[in-house]
Amino acid sequence: MICKYLIAAAAVAAFGAAWFAQGLRWDNDVAEINATHLRASLTAAQASATERDALTERLSEVRYDATEREGVMRLAIAVSDDAGERLQQRVTELQRAATVARPGPIEPTACAGSDLLAELSRSLDRFAGGVAAEAERYRSAGLNCAAEHDAARSAISSAPGALGP
Repeated sequence: MICKYLIAAAAVAAFGAAWFAQGLRWDNDVAEINATHLRASLTAAQASATERDALTERLSEVRYDATEREGVMRLAIAVSDDAGERLQQRVTELQRAATVARPGPIEPTACAGSDLLAELSRSLDRFAGGVAAEAERYRSAGLNCAAEHDAARSAISSAPGALGP
C-alpha cells in the first residue's frame, strides 16, 4: 500500500511540477508580450515626439514669416498713407491754382457740336432724297413692267386660236 501512496504522491508532485513549469512558461510569454508592447510604445512615443518637434519648428517658422510679413505690410500701409496724403495735398494745390486762374464760372459758349449736328442733318436729308429718287425709279419701272405684261397678255388672249385668259 505504501507503493500506491508513493505513486500517488509522485503523480501529484509531477502534476504540481508540470503546473509550475507551465506557469513559468506563461509568465515568460506574458513578460515577452509586455516587453514587445513596451518597445512598440517607446517607438511610437519617440516618433510622436519627433513629429511634435518638427511641427513646433514649422510653427515657429510660420510665426516668424507672419511677423515679417506683418511688418512689411505695416510699412507698405504707412508708405501708401503718406503717398495718399501727398496726392491729396497736390490735388488741393491744383484746385487752388485752378480757382486763381479762373475766378468766375465758365460761360457756356456755342460749340462746334451744333454745327456738326446741322451738317449731319443736311447729309441725312441728301441721303433720304437719293433713296426716295431710287424708290421712285423702281416704282416707275415696276408700273411699266406691269403695263407691258398686261398688253402682252391681252394680245395673246385676243389672238385667233387662243385658249383664253
